[in-house]
Amino acid sequence: MVVTVAEQDIRIAQQRDELAINDKLGSIPREIIIRGQGLLSVASTPDIDLWLAGGNNSSRIANLEKSHLMVLLSLILVPAFLYVFLNL
Repeated sequence: MVVTVAEQDIRIAQQRDELAINDKLGSIPREIIIRGQGLLSVASTPDIDLWLAGGNNSSRIANLEKSHLMVLLSLILVPAFLYVFLNL
């Protein structure tokens, strides 16, 4: 990965396995931790997500967000658990 910041003429070259990349979670910005350089935050777009995933288009969290069954189950189970545990 080579990152160039045009305004400051900064170039950072790192191998993908040397980067710490957070998982996709909704549409929040993706964060890339570059060892010894700092944090890079980028908008979460489908192209960026695919590139950061290294060609693997799925992560567990992203798959859960896309599953209609899991969304439906969470809409039922979360309030049920809250009701049970808050009424103890």
